[in-house]
Amino acid sequence: MAKEKKEVEKNDSYFGCYGQHLKPSEVKEFILNAIQDNIDRGNKNRFTLDIWGCAGCGKTSIVKQLENERFTMNGKEFEGVKVVDIPLAMLDEQGDVIGLPETFVEMEKDGVKKSFLKDYIGEMTKAGWVPTEKSPVTKYAKPSWVPEEECPGVILFDDGNRANQRILKGLMQLVQDYKTISWELPKGWTIIFTGNPDNRWNQVTSMDVAQLTRMKHITLEPDAKEWAKWATNEGLDARGINFVLKYPEMMVGSERTNPRTLTEFFRMLKKYPEHLSENDRAKIYIEARSLLDEETVEAMMVFFLRDVELVIDPEMILEHNEKALKKLEGLMKGKEPRIDIVNVVNDRLVAYLCSNQYQFEEKHIKPVQNWMLSKSLPRDTSYGFIRSILLGGCKEGKRFIKGNPDIIKMVEETYNFRG
Repeated sequence: MAKEKKEVEKNDSYFGCYGQHLKPSEVKEFILNAIQDNIDRGNKNRFTLDIWGCAGCGKTSIVKQLENERFTMNGKEFEGVKVVDIPLAMLDEQGDVIGLPETFVEMEKDGVKKSFLKDYIGEMTKAGWVPTEKSPVTKYAKPSWVPEEECPGVILFDDGNRANQRILKGLMQLVQDYKTISWELPKGWTIIFTGNPDNRWNQVTSMDVAQLTRMKHITLEPDAKEWAKWATNEGLDARGINFVLKYPEMMVGSERTNPRTLTEFFRMLKKYPEHLSENDRAKIYIEARSLLDEETVEAMMVFFLRDVELVIDPEMILEHNEKALKKLEGLMKGKEPRIDIVNVVNDRLVAYLCSNQYQFEEKHIKPVQNWMLSKSLPRDTSYGFIRSILLGGCKEGKRFIKGNPDIIKMVEETYNFRG
C-alpha cells in the first residue's frame, strides 16, 4: 500500500505536464535546436516552446544560460542569445503583453501626408497641418519589452500558466503567428513558456486544447548526476551532494523539496564543520525543516549520522590513492557490501573531474586508472565510471583512459571506443 501511495504521489508531481521527460542537458539541446530551426525559418511558421516541470527544477535557469551560446544568423556570428524575461504571473492587463491602442489621424501640409497621434492634432493644426478625409486608424503600440533587433533571441514567458486566462487568451495569436494585429517579432526570436504541473500543489491556470496545440512541449525532470556536476561547480557542501547522489528520488518531494530548496540548504550547510556536534545537528535540523519536507529532512539526518563519513572524497582518490583504495576494499568486504556508497563515490569523482573546480595534473592519471581497475570495484561499476568519464562532459576524460591497455580494452569491448 505504501508503495502504491508513493507511486501516485510521484505521478501527481508531473500531472498536467506535457511532452517527453528530459534531463537538463537534453532540455538545453532541444531548446538550442528549436532556436536554430526558428532562425532558419525566418519570419514564417515559427513555433513556440513550453518547458514544464516542478517548481525550482531549473527551467528558467536553463533558458537564461543561452546568453552564453553562440549562433550564426544570416552569415553573422552572435556571441549569445538575447533573453527577454516576462514574468506573466505579475501582469494583470492584456495591454502589458499586446500593447495599448493608439489612434492615428492622417494630416497634410504642403502636399506631404503624415499620420499623427490623435492627442497631438491640436498642436499639428497650429503648425499648419490639416486633417485629410481618410478615417482615423487605431493601432496597438508595442510594449516596451518587444525587441527591435533581428538576432538570435528568446522571449521567455516565465511561469506562463500562472497568468490569468485573460492574459493567456491575449497571447494566442502571438504564440502561433509571432505577431499581433499591429506588430510582429523580428526574425531570429523564439517564444518560450515555462509552466508548473497542474496538480494540487500549484495554483495555476489550466490551458485548453487550442492553447496547448499552439506549442511544442517538453518536461524537465531533475537528474542527480547532472545536478552534482553543477553543484560541484557552485561549491555546494559535499555532504549535500553525496545525499542527492545517494537518494536521487528525493530531489523532488511532495511539496517543498526541490533542487532550489536543496541548493539553498546546502549553501547554508557549508558553514558547519565536517564532524557535527549534537548542538550542530539540532541547528541543522531547524534550518532543514525551514526549507524541506519532513521526509527529506529525516532521511538526510540519518545519512549525515551514519553514512556520510563512508563516502571517499575525490581529493583522497587523487592525492592519497592507497588510502582511498583501502577504504574502497573495506566498503566491499563487509557482510553487506556498500555498493550504494561506492556508486556515490564514483558519481562524486566524475562530477569533480568534470567541474571547473578541478585542475588537471598528469600525476592524477595513475590514481584514476588504479581506481577504475580496482578489484574491489564491481565490473559493471567500472564500466559505468569509464562511460561517465568519456561521455559526461569531462574535458580531460580521454587523458585518463589513454596509455593503459587494460582500460582501453574495457572501453573497446563495451563502447567501441578507440583510445
